[in-house]
Amino acid sequence: MIEGPTAVGQVEELGGAGFADKYTTAVVPAQKNSTSFVGGCNWSVFKTSKNKQSAWKFSKWFAQPETRVDWYGVTSDLPASNKAWKDEKLASNTKLQAIGDQLKSVRSMPVAFTWGQMSKAADTAYEKMNKGTVSVEDGLIEIQQQADSIGTGM
Repeated sequence: MIEGPTAVGQVEELGGAGFADKYTTAVVPAQKNSTSFVGGCNWSVFKTSKNKQSAWKFSKWFAQPETRVDWYGVTSDLPASNKAWKDEKLASNTKLQAIGDQLKSVRSMPVAFTWGQMSKAADTAYEKMNKGTVSVEDGLIEIQQQADSIGTGM
């Protein structure tokens, strides 16, 4: 399955006792221009905020590598900070090593008002490919047709 880093904890919880030894993680195979999307927690300070200084101070604190590692302990949301990945809590976890390596080949999601629609259409096609009800080639053609139909909304 291709899934985000929070799936590590979810898979082990759903798998039950002893399941951690029955699976592994891997980097998405790279081709000439392939990559993965990076996403997760996003912060912003709104222009109309009445507490801009406090919000900015919080954002700076929350972005610190040690805070990101602590946040992983609470939420299983892995940090996008390469410095945080040097922390022993992450560096020593063999299930997370491939996810850390994947950070070397990531991009932000496209800026498009219709990204949610496109993502849903792609997920539907991926499910068909995973279940074998359509070939990978036909599934990818379907995704491209959906993307062309939906457009960027801009």
